[in-house]
Parts: sequence; C-alpha cells; structure tokens
Amino acid sequence: ILLQKNTNLDDVVFGSVVSGRNAEVEGIEEMVGLFINTVPVRVKQEVNHTFIDVVKQMQKDSLESARYDYYPLADIQSLSEVNQELVHHIIIFQNYYSDDQVYDVVEDVGFKISESNVYEQTNYDFDVMVLPKDVLEITFSYNKELYDKTSVIKFKNQFTKILQTIIETVEVEVADINILTELDSQKLLQEFNQTNADYPKDKSLHTLFEEQAEKNPHHIAVVCADQKL
Repeated sequence: ILLQKNTNLDDVVFGSVVSGRNAEVEGIEEMVGLFINTVPVRVKQEVNHTFIDVVKQMQKDSLESARYDYYPLADIQSLSEVNQELVHHIIIFQNYYSDDQVYDVVEDVGFKISESNVYEQTNYDFDVMVLPKDVLEITFSYNKELYDKTSVIKFKNQFTKILQTIIETVEVEVADINILTELDSQKLLQEFNQTNADYPKDKSLHTLFEEQAEKNPHHIAVVCADQKL
C-alpha cells in the first residue's frame, strides 16, 4: 500500500525474500545449505478493494506460487518485459534465529559468545525488514544515491499512519487510506497555498498577462489535460 500510494499506481511489484524450503523439490527437507531466494510479488488493487480483500488475495497468490520459490529471480526477470527493472524494493520477514536468541542458546550449552559483528549490504534500492520479537521491529535499508534521510523518515511516518488506519478498521478501502500526517496536511493546506503576491493595482489583468508574456515568451501560460500553451 505504501508503494502504491507513493507511486500513484494501483498495480505494483516488489520482491519478497523466501526461505526456499517450501518448494516442491524432492528431498529438500534433508538438504543442507542456504535456499533463500527473492521472488516478485504483484499487488493489483481493484476498485473498492478493502485492506482485507488485498490481504486475502495476497495470501492466495502466495500459496499458489510457493511451489516455485526456488526459481531464480534472474530467470524470472528475463521473462519480464521490464527485465532488471522488475524489482527495486524488497520485504524480508526474518523467521530464523535472531542474534539475541542465538546468545541464549549457546549459553545453555556451556559456552558464550563474547563479541560478534555483522555487516549487511543490500543490492536493492529500498528494503523493509520485519523482525518478530516481543513487538514487531521494522528496519529500513535504502540506497543513499536515491533517497535521503528526510525522505526515509517520511516513508516511516506514512507506514505508521497506514498501520494506525488498519488497526482502527481492517475493512477500510485501500483508496481511502490517507498516508498524509498532520504535519504534511498542514503544509499542503497552509504553507503551499500561501501564494499571495503584490501587483500593480492600476493595471488590468490582461495588461499584466501581456507584460509577463513579453518578459517570459517561452514559459507555459495555460495547461489543460495534456495540452499546453
């Protein structure tokens, strides 16, 4: 929903990181190694769809596509018209042991880890990682060449606003979910609309228009639909 609202599109695609162990591969439960994969998830919102409608459709699509979780993302992208442009954002739901849980386990077996350092780097423009602890912990990772800290904070506030709206009523229509915070609404309604400007009261409107046309002959004067004058 956050992606749809910020792109102004009803049909969006993002990547979802899967374990790869749900795939219908013979003997996979006995195999050792890393099977993690990223698969594209398409969310196409229809008119009047509620949040519950979207979740149910995504759950259905996820169950149907789980058998293909092992299929390489690069191969999927090669079959798409947009190729490598198919996925720029991913979501990760971390369902494996967290650092805290690992420390608890090793202490139970008689030894302890004194220090550990982890460095992670993403190849995508924007990642959302969900950590299921006592409360959900959500981490954003992003490409600093495309997003600045202010923009990411805005996304965080918008994401929070979406969650608050859903908590209030899960039957809300997606089209009615407002991602604007009170501060953003104030800027749109007040600051951005402060367009008052002094002008010569002794001149008519068409005279002022002609003067501006003479000063800026290449500027756009009127816009109507896809036509400009």
